Amino acid sequence: MGVVPLLAVLSQTSAVIEGPRTMESADTLRQAGVTDTLKKPATDSLTRLAADSVVRPAYLSVVSRPAEPFMIQRVAFVNDFLHRLNYQQTPTQQAFDSLSRLTYPRERYLRMLFNEDDPRLNVRSGRHSPAYQTLVDEFVSTIATDTAAVLLPKDTEELFGEVEYAVLYKNTPQKVTLFLKRNRTDSYSDWKIIDAEAPFLKASRTDTMRLDTSRRNDRSLFISSETHETRFLNLYKFLRNRENLLAFTLSAYPVSKTLIRLSKAVQEGSLTLQQTQKVHLYLDIRRGWLLKLEDFHREKENAGWLITDLYSVEYRTPLPAALSRYMKWSASSKKSD
Repeated sequence: MGVVPLLAVLSQTSAVIEGPRTMESADTLRQAGVTDTLKKPATDSLTRLAADSVVRPAYLSVVSRPAEPFMIQRVAFVNDFLHRLNYQQTPTQQAFDSLSRLTYPRERYLRMLFNEDDPRLNVRSGRHSPAYQTLVDEFVSTIATDTAAVLLPKDTEELFGEVEYAVLYKNTPQKVTLFLKRNRTDSYSDWKIIDAEAPFLKASRTDTMRLDTSRRNDRSLFISSETHETRFLNLYKFLRNRENLLAFTLSAYPVSKTLIRLSKAVQEGSLTLQQTQKVHLYLDIRRGWLLKLEDFHREKENAGWLITDLYSVEYRTPLPAALSRYMKWSASSKKSD
């Protein structure tokens, strides 16, 4: 039984008479002819007690313990994932040397970045996929033999986000998915919305571009560059506040009709956000491979940000339609430049 504060006990019981060794209820003592008062110890008995001899109950006890091995090994942040992909840091965040390279050969180290519970990679699961296994083997072999000092320099990262929300649209449960791209400028980086999926939002005559430029220039309206580490909490708050989603779009990229309808529904209040359901990241490593990442919260070493899918230009594995459209637009824009 835990320690109960004294004031809490007094507030929940009838008056008590405190004796040297007993504590009887007021009703019992009243029947015995004892008046309903609290007896206090004599003043001189208190003075005989040393100040440090009064034992107070401990309400909170903090015990410091060393971190479990899985806490150290897990890929806690996306930057940790990039350092391991680049073969720059060990699981304990130390720089690689000749000894640690023997402990963590690069090919085996790369395989540690995949979700080990993926049934497609387990021949005994009954859902093993030879095609996906081949794709993973090809990726690991290609990257492990790459001679670049840094496989993916920080200024070449292409990171995309996919965030799925449970919503109520006109009091009916629905699902909305937003696609974002991390945008870099000379002075800062943030996330920009590039598209959305909301099949329940039907086309209407009011599907026109409505962009509040005054709000777009508001410096408080930006999706933080690190918000993916907290399941895009920054974006969640903007949706709850019914902000204009078009204010968070890439200025050069054409806004889709779906995104216009979604922004209108959010602002008008016909769509209410319930909760964030899924978050995925897509990392383009600029070598014909794009990696899908998910943050796994579990008490084991194979946890944190791990690869859950591979997309290959050579094998033509299909991307989500919204990302595929952006990729094609981006490639054509670079050619025209």
